[in-house]
Amino acid sequence: MSPSRLFAVVAISILLAVLGGGIQRAWSLGAAAMTASDSAMATLDRRGAIRAAHAAAQASAPFSPYPERGYTRLIEIARAAEGAGDAATAAIAWRSVRSAGLSAPGLLGPSAHLDEASHALAALAAHAPGETAGPLPDDPTPPRYVFLLLTLGTAAVVGGVYWAGFVRTRR
Repeated sequence: MSPSRLFAVVAISILLAVLGGGIQRAWSLGAAAMTASDSAMATLDRRGAIRAAHAAAQASAPFSPYPERGYTRLIEIARAAEGAGDAATAAIAWRSVRSAGLSAPGLLGPSAHLDEASHALAALAAHAPGETAGPLPDDPTPPRYVFLLLTLGTAAVVGGVYWAGFVRTRR
């Protein structure tokens, strides 16, 4: 096998391993978050359920059901809180929908739930202009620059393999 073909095989293998690992991690995070949200809902811990559903909504990966389940749970909590007259919890849940939609937009753009959350928050603010809803739930998703650093590190490894296997052997 020529050095250029060997490099191509190694580079593609590394790329597939990195992509597969990232997808598997997102699926695992989404599943764990929905399990935690289910547990919190069973104990009537709405704030805990919101935090966990928010994490699930951000765990986007190809064909993963967990982001949509997370959004659904957040919207259910928000609507139930609105129906019970709990504007603070409703606002936290709607802000979590909005936050998840903005921070993990997916491949096709922002979440479809973003407009619904924005309208619901505007309606809540119109009914109770002086109230605040408290802080957003903790977000376990790393900042976007971490993914950029991982991508750059992968490119450096692929470049190093290319240099060591192809350029250096030609000298």
